[in-house]
Amino acid sequence: MVDISSHSDTASDLGWRIPPKILKDLVRVFDCTAIIVTGFALYIALVGGGFRAVEPHYTLTIVLGAAVALTVFNTLKSYQAHVLLSPVPVVGPLFGGWAVALGALLVLAFATGVTEDFARSWGLGWAIAAPSVLLLSRFGLAGLLKNPGARRRFVQRTVIIGTGEIGRQLARNLLVQPDPRIDLVGFVDDRRRRAETPNSDLPLTLLGSTDDLIRLVRRGLVDQVFVALPWSATERVQRIVKKLEVVPVHVCLAPDLISYRYPNRAVTNVAGLMMLDIAERPLSGWSYVVKSIEDRILASLAIVLTLPLMAAVAVAIRLNSPGPVLFRQKRYGLNNRLIEVTKFRTMYADMSDANCDRQTVKDDPRVTRIGAVLRRTSLDELPQLFDVLRGQMSMVGPRPHAVATKAEGMLFEEVLADYAARHRVKPGITGWAQVNGWRGETDTIEKLRRRVEHDLYYIENWSLVLDLFIILKTISVAWRQKTAY
Repeated sequence: MVDISSHSDTASDLGWRIPPKILKDLVRVFDCTAIIVTGFALYIALVGGGFRAVEPHYTLTIVLGAAVALTVFNTLKSYQAHVLLSPVPVVGPLFGGWAVALGALLVLAFATGVTEDFARSWGLGWAIAAPSVLLLSRFGLAGLLKNPGARRRFVQRTVIIGTGEIGRQLARNLLVQPDPRIDLVGFVDDRRRRAETPNSDLPLTLLGSTDDLIRLVRRGLVDQVFVALPWSATERVQRIVKKLEVVPVHVCLAPDLISYRYPNRAVTNVAGLMMLDIAERPLSGWSYVVKSIEDRILASLAIVLTLPLMAAVAVAIRLNSPGPVLFRQKRYGLNNRLIEVTKFRTMYADMSDANCDRQTVKDDPRVTRIGAVLRRTSLDELPQLFDVLRGQMSMVGPRPHAVATKAEGMLFEEVLADYAARHRVKPGITGWAQVNGWRGETDTIEKLRRRVEHDLYYIENWSLVLDLFIILKTISVAWRQKTAY
């Protein structure tokens, strides 16, 4: 057995070790205390009187502010162990959470009409002092953790059981993407042949067998064990876990090799069993509700604002060429279902291409004079605002394509295997691909690939802020399009 005393703390240091869970709770208590104490201290300094003289509405505001702030901090994952143990303090969630808490308090104060009951100097002072104290505490913690001796008191000295491919893959991940909560000590393996196999690509020590591991735990040199064995080896895993039950150590079952294909996935508890979330339905739950409300509100406002413009465009189309004002085309929508998309007619009525068998090109003879202007400025898309109100489209999303659209002579779904993944959400009037220059003719595979890449990025990273950014950018770039024919 290899001696690791020089690598880790001695048994006499155990009383000073702080597990990550306790560290998170200590920081929470400190944050709550700091916010409350800062609020009362500023009251005494700026408003006057002692602690007993604090008015009830100040006390209620201070306590409520601390509760809301901690809730938001927790939601923003400010208390994750890897965040707290990071060598560089993560300040974004602190200021963001405090801003949300202050915003909630201001809304409540205005709604109840009590804004005049508070001293403005106190409110401004608390708004600045509280996050400053929290920020200083994070920098203090980061400074403390720069000392290797102090840092080891906050991390879990970890051993991997198994020197097979699963154990080596786990070790590689922990070395390539270090977790500040883990101090990786070495390997353990009961199989002599495996144990004698050199791991030249891994700078880790073979510590011996599980019996040696138990002795290390009893000496206070190991805090955590990762069992990195195939899940199919049920009896062997159970035997090892049973053996480790006699010592006070945290035991985790490492993921099987297939799990490395799906990193950063969440785990869900189903009927007492842990399930790995391989893929989630995008825009579900509250995200779907927010997106639906956003679509209805923005589409309604846009229709009101652009109704005179749409009337003028309709008149111009009728005067420019005979035929209907609107053009309806079958396109793929949510879940690959066919929907009818409405546009202003931009081609001569007898040359319209309902299935888009031939994409529009520069100086296309089928496009009318007014149609060319509408296409270049995207004004031909305005009637789709009504499609949004009908629930078939969104304001922002992957642009829908006609059923027969081709790139280099092949249908889009034949070109890219993940093309259909665009249809996991409703199509949009504008999208992330469009505001990044991937609009207009998609005649090559490379153009299609880049458009799909942007669409999938949008789906995976949707947020209300991203939608509003895309809409604002659409307005700014719509008049400068050079690829819309």
